Amino acid sequence: AEYDHAIVMEWLEEQGDWARAYKEIFEEQRIDGKRLVSLDQNALEELGISSSIHRSFFVNQINLLKSNGFSSSHTKKDPNVNDYWSLRSTDRIKFTVLSIG
Repeated sequence: AEYDHAIVMEWLEEQGDWARAYKEIFEEQRIDGKRLVSLDQNALEELGISSSIHRSFFVNQINLLKSNGFSSSHTKKDPNVNDYWSLRSTDRIKFTVLSIG
């Protein structure tokens, strides 16, 4: 399976209430995993995320994904990649700690 829009929407939901406010933007833009990891402060602002605090939090969470092995070059789930989604399903405690940041 690809890191598709549905998986990104699930990730967005898991970020908490503040992030759910941007659900419509992520829906309209059909943000998938490849696009998600390419987002920076400027791109998030262009999408309509006006809060600098929220943009910073998104960037931090995206960087967390990248530090756990997810990059824009990953287009499919790889059981050998310790990324957000495989970590979530294999190690709930570590995932929860990393998600809290």
